[in-house]
Amino acid sequence: SKNPRSAKTPKSKTSQNESQSSKAVAKTTHKNDVDKEKLKKRNDRRSDRRGVLDTILKFKNFISCSFEPEITDTEIFVCFADVRGFTEYCRKLQVEMQDRKVQNFLKSFSKIFNQGLLDWFVEHTDEEFRTVQQRNLDIKELVIPTSYKNLGDGAMMVWEVPPSLSLIDQGNLAQQIMQVVENIEWRFNINFVDSLLPYEMDAYSQHVQELRIGFGVAKGHAWRLDYGTNIDYAGSVLNLAARLESLARPAGAIYHFDMSPWLFEKLMDADTGNILKISGIKGYSGSLKVYADETIDFTQPGFKRL
Repeated sequence: SKNPRSAKTPKSKTSQNESQSSKAVAKTTHKNDVDKEKLKKRNDRRSDRRGVLDTILKFKNFISCSFEPEITDTEIFVCFADVRGFTEYCRKLQVEMQDRKVQNFLKSFSKIFNQGLLDWFVEHTDEEFRTVQQRNLDIKELVIPTSYKNLGDGAMMVWEVPPSLSLIDQGNLAQQIMQVVENIEWRFNINFVDSLLPYEMDAYSQHVQELRIGFGVAKGHAWRLDYGTNIDYAGSVLNLAARLESLARPAGAIYHFDMSPWLFEKLMDADTGNILKISGIKGYSGSLKVYADETIDFTQPGFKRL
């Protein structure tokens, strides 16, 4: 006979149900674990993408410059301005722990360009100020710079010349731009150099009176780079204006003679300023004819008075 102990005892239905239930729970738990892992990986990927997007947005202004611009030919007047002695001014005030006064200067300095432009508009378009000349009204909108860049202790201004503008109006525009530059220099001097009031001394320190401002102005062909969100310019005329600005020392403006030969000859007849030839300008062979304010030191190397 068979050994009863060796015989398999049939499982009850309750045991079978419990076994199946345990397997189902284990299977469900495993599936949930897998789903959680997939969800975690998906969220990690989304987080990575958000991290990349956040990084991109941080240098969005830089990315906008990498867009391919629409390039067109144009004629421009361009002016570079720079403060002389600014580095030494900063150094002195930083040694004296007066950084706030440098900030005060920079805040006020950024305003003198608008002030100089507004001075021109009041003088030439306000009938209560003087009799307005129609030829200046005809170009008043062109006197507003097409582009302006604040360069910290300097600035760049560009005026585009419409192709349809007559030669007479171009000559008048050159004269008015010259006056705007003179207004800006005057504003600089009354704000920071000449006869400062005690509270102005407190705001900027006495060292501010050692500062001067120089300008370089030129006219010529350029390429207009339209990026959609901003406009820039390229061409040798910008380099020329920058070179002239660097030579405009100790203060004042140097203008490329081709801007308005007639005007500069008249100014010479009135014994105002100097017509010079400058040699050794980087990027330019031979000598370059310019008109320079009386405040320009024409004894610099390469300068020849005509």
